Amino acid sequence: MGTFEKEIKFLSKTLKQGEDGKTEWVEETKTVNATFKELDRTDRSQRALCWYVLGMFKNKQEEIKNNTLKLNEEALSEITDKYIEEMMIAETPEAKSDKTEFLKDNIGVVQFGVYLIYDKVLPFFLKLIVA
Repeated sequence: MGTFEKEIKFLSKTLKQGEDGKTEWVEETKTVNATFKELDRTDRSQRALCWYVLGMFKNKQEEIKNNTLKLNEEALSEITDKYIEEMMIAETPEAKSDKTEFLKDNIGVVQFGVYLIYDKVLPFFLKLIVA
């Protein structure tokens, strides 16, 4: 199983002691290096994810050949969420907490989604579809 690391940023709530001595929750941007599984044709646990992504490209061969591919925003959101949920490796309690907080931050997920689609998903599937 191949993996890759990607720096992700998301809002995180942290307990901080204020100047008045009171402890309060503060939202801060947290940056971590997260590890994700690479897409893999032979990893059976990814089969449903692969079918879902292939559905995004259904009847799009002509658009792909003409470089006019348009994808539905809802589908992009769904595949990004599914990828984070299924492919982000979170073995420690801190990593599991980071994953949960990351999935709550819409802007963080969108930023990762743009990277994911252009750098990971499209190259992987286009070579299968265009071939």
